[in-house]
Amino acid sequence: TPNVPTVYGHEAVSEMYTKLMESQYPFLPVISEQDVYIGLLTPDMIQNALKDHGVTEGNSPQSPLSKLIEAKDVLYRFGGQVPTVRGDQKLSSTVTVFQKTPVVPVLGDRDQVIGLLFSHSIRIAYERELARRFLNYWRENVRKIR
Repeated sequence: TPNVPTVYGHEAVSEMYTKLMESQYPFLPVISEQDVYIGLLTPDMIQNALKDHGVTEGNSPQSPLSKLIEAKDVLYRFGGQVPTVRGDQKLSSTVTVFQKTPVVPVLGDRDQVIGLLFSHSIRIAYERELARRFLNYWRENVRKIR
């Protein structure tokens, strides 16, 4: 998944909330100033951080209090550490990382976020490969019979 929106560790919850609402993904990788991956935020983590600091649905996520809570604080509080995979890693070796999370960040050679890998994407790739192998097998065997 290229072009994944990210947030810096120093960004406020109000900024995270805005990015999350504009994103097509319900996850936000947190990165350092050097663009190195730190952790992964979910909407639940962000919402719980807002609630913990007195920002409720009646209050705006743009309230002054929400500008004090930073992404790194939310990661620390809610443990946004999830396994990662490398961009050059074989897809078959990634299956075990999805035991506790439906998504993992894909990192480049300098630990920068280059995408997100979803468990359902693995399943789709597996099913396509099975179908491709079946069709190849069938074609080879049908030719032999004729």
